Amino acid sequence: MSSQPEWAQAGPPVAYLVQDLVPGNHGNVGRLVPRLDGGRERVPAADCLSYVPDPADLTR
Repeated sequence: MSSQPEWAQAGPPVAYLVQDLVPGNHGNVGRLVPRLDGGRERVPAADCLSYVPDPADLTR
């Protein structure tokens, strides 16, 4: 999934504009899946989970 933050006048992001990402093969980044309306879904920041990387992924 790809996201772009939406900021308020001050403070942390209030929402994220998200779009599905199809993972690539053999280390390729992948590609974004276009929506039928051409935009991205707006998700309030309160509904998003914090990203905490798995320590095992950091050693690859």
